[in-house]
Amino acid sequence: MRRLIALIELRRDEWPRFLVLYAIVLSANAGFLWGRSIVEAGFLTDPALGARALPPVLILVALTSIGISIGYTSLADRIAADRLLIGIYGCAAVLTACGSALLAAGHPGWAYLLLYPMLMIAGDILNVHWATYVSGFYDAQSAKRVLPILASASRVAVIAAGFLVPVLNAAFNSQLAILIIWCGTFVVSATLVRLMPRLAGATPPPPPVTALPAIASLRQGFRFVADTPLLRWMAAGTLTLSVLVVFITTRGSEVLQQHFAGAANPTLELSNLLALLNAVTNLVMLPILIFGLGRLIARIGLGNASLIFPGGNLLLCAWLVIAPGVASAAAATFNRLAFRLTIHGTIDSLLYNAVPPAMKARARGFINGLLAPVGTLVGGILALRTSIGAATAPLDWMPPVILALALALLLIALQVRRSYARALLALLQRDDLTGLLEQTPDGEVVIADPAALAVVRQRVLAAANPEQARFLMRLLRAAGGSEVEALLIEALRHHRTPALRAAILEGALLAGIGGRGARAAALEAAADAAPVVRAAALAYLQHACTADDPMLVRLAVQRLGDDDAAVMHRAVGIIGRSADQAARDAARQLVARLVAHPDAMTRARGISLLDDLRDAAALAQLGAALDDPDEMVRIAAAIALEDALGRDGHDPAVRAQILAQIPRLCADPVERLRLAAVALGAQGGPAQHAMLFAAASDPSDVVREAAMRALHALGPAVAPLARDQLGAADGHARRVALLVLAPVEPRTAAPPLQAEIGRLARSAQLDHERAAALRRWPATSATTLLADALAQRAQATAAAAFTLLAAQHGAETVAALRRALGDADEHRRADALEALESLTSPATARALQPAGTTSVAPIDAVQQLARDDATPWVRGLAVLVAAQRLAATPAADPAVPRARRRPADLLGALQAAPAADDQPRALRAIIDAAAADPDPIVRQAHATAQQRPSPGQEASMLSGIERMILLRDVPFFHNMTVEQLVILSGACDELAVAADDAVYAQGSPGGAVYVIVAGRIALEQEQRRGSSARIATLDAGGFFGEADLFDDAPRAMTALAIQPARLLRLRREPLLALMRRHPELSLTIIDVLSQRLRAADERIAELAPRRPRQLHQVFDRLE
Repeated sequence: MRRLIALIELRRDEWPRFLVLYAIVLSANAGFLWGRSIVEAGFLTDPALGARALPPVLILVALTSIGISIGYTSLADRIAADRLLIGIYGCAAVLTACGSALLAAGHPGWAYLLLYPMLMIAGDILNVHWATYVSGFYDAQSAKRVLPILASASRVAVIAAGFLVPVLNAAFNSQLAILIIWCGTFVVSATLVRLMPRLAGATPPPPPVTALPAIASLRQGFRFVADTPLLRWMAAGTLTLSVLVVFITTRGSEVLQQHFAGAANPTLELSNLLALLNAVTNLVMLPILIFGLGRLIARIGLGNASLIFPGGNLLLCAWLVIAPGVASAAAATFNRLAFRLTIHGTIDSLLYNAVPPAMKARARGFINGLLAPVGTLVGGILALRTSIGAATAPLDWMPPVILALALALLLIALQVRRSYARALLALLQRDDLTGLLEQTPDGEVVIADPAALAVVRQRVLAAANPEQARFLMRLLRAAGGSEVEALLIEALRHHRTPALRAAILEGALLAGIGGRGARAAALEAAADAAPVVRAAALAYLQHACTADDPMLVRLAVQRLGDDDAAVMHRAVGIIGRSADQAARDAARQLVARLVAHPDAMTRARGISLLDDLRDAAALAQLGAALDDPDEMVRIAAAIALEDALGRDGHDPAVRAQILAQIPRLCADPVERLRLAAVALGAQGGPAQHAMLFAAASDPSDVVREAAMRALHALGPAVAPLARDQLGAADGHARRVALLVLAPVEPRTAAPPLQAEIGRLARSAQLDHERAAALRRWPATSATTLLADALAQRAQATAAAAFTLLAAQHGAETVAALRRALGDADEHRRADALEALESLTSPATARALQPAGTTSVAPIDAVQQLARDDATPWVRGLAVLVAAQRLAATPAADPAVPRARRRPADLLGALQAAPAADDQPRALRAIIDAAAADPDPIVRQAHATAQQRPSPGQEASMLSGIERMILLRDVPFFHNMTVEQLVILSGACDELAVAADDAVYAQGSPGGAVYVIVAGRIALEQEQRRGSSARIATLDAGGFFGEADLFDDAPRAMTALAIQPARLLRLRREPLLALMRRHPELSLTIIDVLSQRLRAADERIAELAPRRPRQLHQVFDRLE
């Protein structure tokens, strides 16, 4: 029994609600089967009715259903789903009672004419509303688990009721008795719905309150269906299926009527056949529903599962058309009842999870409640015309029509599958974008009112900051005329703050305010005492005057000797755009002196000015400056080359000379220079474009993003290079190629893109499972570090998979999907996971959203990592984990005899994890195998694991992995990622300090942080009388010196070794070099220093009112 419950996959809290719903379905469907078997058999065998009366009756059913559907649609959003369901059951019970009364009064024809349409109409309305009622209890993911199992209740009811029909017919020999029982089942079902809150403590959410009339509600449903591709195709499928069901019903009924025409009691015999047929077919469908359909949907996805019914329907229709007989007619009955309601009905209900909840009921009401009757009406009319025509025409048109409709249904289902994923994503994005509905687009500002102009003038004169001044000057531009120039002059003379005067000039430049008066005011400002005003004035005049304006050139020559670099820069730029040879010679002489200056900052300024001269001969100097030892000079040269290529790249000789500098820029350790290489490469040819692919794998996120933007901008030009990279062994190179190729050649990129996403998802899932497995062992330094490394790598791998997904489906769509996957709302997460399944596959979606549990044994995880992982330091770390675990495992006592193996022990040998006695052997095998690893990092980890130093033996140097472990335990580095620790561990050097020796003395320059590997360090501060005070004593694992890491300020304290100590030293220069190559380190270290400063501030605040002496010590330590 427990295994059966486990197979059903229900949570404990879901069982009460599920059981009540199951009972409702059992009661209602058993009654429907009893009623259907009697009513259909009586209708077909009644001399006044029969199969020939089906088309007109179906037309009547359709017309009646349309009116009822209009009423249902108007009530669906007004009345709670449970109350409306009770009303539907009540109406069905009343009509069944009326039909029973007609049959008892001796009017079977009228009874069947009432009950047959009621049977179909009530069934259709209940199918629509039951799905709405049940879906209110479950989200998209829960519904996929529960609804297929819940749908099995109808199959159980039909099976039991079907086998009971012959018994009931034999016992009562009366159709009336069965109809009365049918009426009772409606009453039982309504009672259970009413008692649901008491029995299970759950009610579906209330509908949104609306005052829309029925027609308006249907119109709104129509508009929503018309605007949604998924619902349009579902509507087309429902319409097609409704027409097809009429034809199948008519053709199958004709065959059955002919077969039972000569029976002794055709009504009872036909009812027995129909009931047994429903029982047997549903007996076949029951295990599929309970154990198969939900798992099949989870495995292949809901979109693919939606093709099951259309494909099977096409085969069964072909059988009925090609070989009409009792068997094919029975199969047709199974097709339109058990198969359609079980498979198609369940999957169709799940497809509505991609519809917004507020419109779900109206969409269902329009499609299933209105279009389905319309389809029945159309089918009835066509079947009637076909039947009439078949009596006189030599060709029977019904078989080809059935085949055509079945094929059309399959084609429509293919479109539904394609639209389902897009609809789910649109639902998620609609939720994310609702906050944007109140935004309005920006409009132009026009000032036509003199009073308004006066207000703006007052605001300009009263401006308190530069940003406000710039904005107000742009606002004044809307007024136009000479008044604006007068205001500009007035504002420049009114304000005394240099920053405000400069901002007014900049605002005038941005707003395009010109004229003779404005230029005169700017010329006066060019002689201002404040450099910022002079620079702004030159910038304004450069745009307001022509390039060869004599006044402007003379002013620029005067400012060549300006003390301010920005003013000088503007002056050289003005001269570079002029044709005055004397001015250009003067500028060249100035630039030559600056470029040859020994000071790096001055050289960098000269390189920048060299570019402003717009001199083609300067390109050689810019190329030579890329070899300058100072990075500021190299950056200035790179920026100048970017500008030169954008300005003078049309000249082939200049272009070739600039592009030749790209390889040296790509190899530079400075991030900004590699960015320049990307900018230059984007403007080059195929050879430079190939370098962009290499830059897309740069260690810097900024460089990688710039390279990807450049490759996307190039588009088709780099598509051949991207195709060549699809087969690369390096995974990152393949992903870069796919990201480039996806928007250019989506069909070519789609298969490898999905394959790569699947590989990344499986890799992320495996890392998650191994990390979870390692955390089941007692925490050690190596185990914790390895588990964190695997978790971080899994996150990065999953992020790469989502990046590829964004290339295929859009960045905004996937961003909304990822936000929904992390949402606090369980229903929203379930919808997001459903959308992810539809975009990829169920297996990939589950891998990208791991459950947090694992079946991997810790020892297996360590074995796999030490043997198979591609990253050497991960293999080495796994070896150290094995060594630490082996050291913590107690040795087996040889004096204790081993217990005799019992039969029960044999079962334990089938487990995946090694037995406790075998684990030390497995750990030792992991350590021994590392000795033959081809990478020195792993072999070094093996040597570390083998070390057993004696008490007097001097410890050996730390391996890189040991440094990582040690750094991770230090608070200063604790928040860094494992990848960052790998980088930092290579920049540390190891020191041995004897007892009583100083690590550094008070007053010595800073520039390094120290981590204590072993020993004790005292921090002491000299006092006024020659004595010293001990500020702190630090043990192994502590660190010091971080306050002076980034400057050469004198040390505030002396660091003294109390006992022999081993230290790790991280100096500023290697750290800065690493930060330039890996800028993300900068933010992490700044964050750590901020935390230390915050902690010091809190300590100061704590000591201020109570312990002034300790407060002085804290201040001394922070100096």
